[in-house]
Amino acid sequence: MDNENIKPVTLTIAGSDSGGGAGIQADLKTFTALGTFGTSAITCLTSQNPSSVTGILEVNANFLEKQILAVLNYFPVKAIKTGMLFSTSIIETTSSILSKKKERGKPFFFSNRSSNGSDKRRKTFTRFCDRCFVNKINPDWKLNYT
Repeated sequence: MDNENIKPVTLTIAGSDSGGGAGIQADLKTFTALGTFGTSAITCLTSQNPSSVTGILEVNANFLEKQILAVLNYFPVKAIKTGMLFSTSIIETTSSILSKKKERGKPFFFSNRSSNGSDKRRKTFTRFCDRCFVNKINPDWKLNYT
């Protein structure tokens, strides 16, 4: 295959939205619209629609690790986006994998907005961002170099 025809690979690490309007479903649609090949690792499953969330089931951290490594060990991922990193253990698992895999040079898009996010999760998420990534693009789309 000609290298010019290969799409850049993007990875989303986020929750699944059964209503299709957010989470990995929305991320994969966006990746396709932007001309990239989207891959995913699911952190949690939700039962939801546009008006309500009726349940959340967290994915086991070991299984999340297997998903992320399956993608990173096979595909030449060019950018990473995270969405709902549901718990401290999910944040810590993701952080550990990405820092070990030396993903620091890749653009990283993140969402840390949550109506019910705890302070502990916010602090853990901030450490995650600082540990894993040099180029961070925050929800306001400003590139931060650290």
